[in-house]
Amino acid sequence: MPLKALKCPVCGERVAFKVTNEVVKNAVQFPVPFKVIHGDHSFTVHLDSGLLISRVSASTNDPPPVESP
Repeated sequence: MPLKALKCPVCGERVAFKVTNEVVKNAVQFPVPFKVIHGDHSFTVHLDSGLLISRVSASTNDPPPVESP
C-alpha cells in the first residue's frame, strides 16, 4: 500500500496518507479523484494509473472522490 505525503492545500501542514491499488483498479478515466480527510477539512488528490499524484485540489467542484480509509 503506497504511502503518499504532501503539503495540505487548505492549512499548509504536511499530510501523509495511504492509497491502495483498488482506487485505480476499475477506473474508466484518469486521473482518479481521491478524497483525503485532514482534521476538520479535506482535499482531493488526482491519481494516475500508477498512483502518482497528478493534481491536488481543495475545490468542491471536483467530481465525487473516492473516500480515504
